[in-house]
Amino acid sequence: METDPLQELIESLPFTIEGYNFLRVLGSGGFSTVFKVVHISSGQFFAAKACQINKKDVYKRNVAITEM
Repeated sequence: METDPLQELIESLPFTIEGYNFLRVLGSGGFSTVFKVVHISSGQFFAAKACQINKKDVYKRNVAITEM
């Protein structure tokens, strides 16, 4: 069975990537998961959206680009 990278991230909360502490999941949908994060050096809170997209899946890629 194939592992889901987003599920692995959720299970490893809290974690740090590139100067941001990922604290908890705010929500999730068909294409992505939204995390509550805090920028370590400034202490400012943000929402970060993470999505798993196969390069061959043109529809998901277009949805992600549109959302950005």
